[in-house]
Amino acid sequence: MCGIVYRKSLENRNISIDVLQLYKNQRSRGFEGFGFFDPNRKNLTHKTDEREMVKKLKAYNSTELLFHHRLPTSTKNVLNACHPFLVSIGKKDFVIVHNGYLSNEYELKEKHEKMGYIYTSEQPDGTFNDSEALAYDIALYLAGKQRKLYAKGVIAFIAYTSDKLYFGRNTNPLYCHITNKNITIRSEGRGFLIEPDTLYTLHKNKLTKRKLTIPNYEYATQTQNAWGNFNDYEEYFDTFTSYETHEQKMISAEMERIAEKLQKAYDENDIKNIDILSDYLEELRFEYYAYKV
Repeated sequence: MCGIVYRKSLENRNISIDVLQLYKNQRSRGFEGFGFFDPNRKNLTHKTDEREMVKKLKAYNSTELLFHHRLPTSTKNVLNACHPFLVSIGKKDFVIVHNGYLSNEYELKEKHEKMGYIYTSEQPDGTFNDSEALAYDIALYLAGKQRKLYAKGVIAFIAYTSDKLYFGRNTNPLYCHITNKNITIRSEGRGFLIEPDTLYTLHKNKLTKRKLTIPNYEYATQTQNAWGNFNDYEEYFDTFTSYETHEQKMISAEMERIAEKLQKAYDENDIKNIDILSDYLEELRFEYYAYKV
């Protein structure tokens, strides 16, 4: 689990402290490995130490930032495994952050290396950040070099190139909140939960979307073992925690209803109802997880 934050001021205001506060609001998603990209200066900054990143953000000044905070899984907390990742396809650069994990990262790495791409996150022991595999997969798709995404996993991502911002997800959360002051995308908080298997594009402050299949996590063939018909404890745990209580099902239905209303409010640029419905949806999310078994 990691955290994603993107904020852009529509009033030409410094938002670095905003980003710091948004990070603190979802800090539990990860606090070992940090990075941000400033599109205005084309500046990419990485830190492994939380205190150093907090100090950097407090002193920074920008109207737009893409920020990531990490809970290391595929590598240790090292500088070259921090997001965002910068990958270049031809003459086009892509800056990408990811929350989740992949099941076919080694297959992707082998494919990308045959194409001449070198992973910067590879460690002396051969491990690497699986998010870099996703970054290349997304960049190749956005650059028109492949017709679909091949990465399989639990995925939420944001990709920046030139003056366009792309984002999408399958099962991991990603919320979008647009007002007349700011555009915010984050792993937790106010806004509407973006639709799965959908590619959103933010260009000149206008949001559009289209369908895009984002393949989900692929487990190995199931065999009978100590965990019943599950391969390992992780698969057993994922299935167990996906169970919803009766109360959660009721709240989930209400969340879907409110999310539809919120989407309509965004479509109609109804700022008043956007704020009201966003607050209510956030309250429902807290209530939902309060019942988690």
